[in-house]
Amino acid sequence: MAVLHDYPYGNAQFFVEIDGIAEAVFEQVLLPELTITVVEYRDGGDAERLVRKVPGPASYSNLVLKRGFAGSLTLYQWWQQTMQGEEGARRNMAIILLDEERSEVTRWRLTNAFPTRYTFSPLDALDGSVLVECLELAFDTLRME
Repeated sequence: MAVLHDYPYGNAQFFVEIDGIAEAVFEQVLLPELTITVVEYRDGGDAERLVRKVPGPASYSNLVLKRGFAGSLTLYQWWQQTMQGEEGARRNMAIILLDEERSEVTRWRLTNAFPTRYTFSPLDALDGSVLVECLELAFDTLRME
């Protein structure tokens, strides 16, 4: 489904869909790193005694979502469901990149996501900036479409 373009897309137009969470509006998304572990082995019959490298298991870093705190406890409640081991705490989600006309360009689908960390920016009476809530999520699989 990814749409090929003559020039790179901007990173400012996107939205997030999370099963069971209506107000999934975020100001920043830190997409996970996709990594393949390198496995080294040496064939016992190899006269040159060379170490060969082959691709091993794939893994993903966590997804990070940030937004200004507007009083909703939805993300905290999701974290709390996960902490308490409640059924249904794992959710499927998607991050959708949009073009200038707000048409979908590509989609990152994450399965069985759950919160691993829930934090806030510092409270600072001298700064006066927006309070930001941050949710870090682990997940099973990631697919780009």
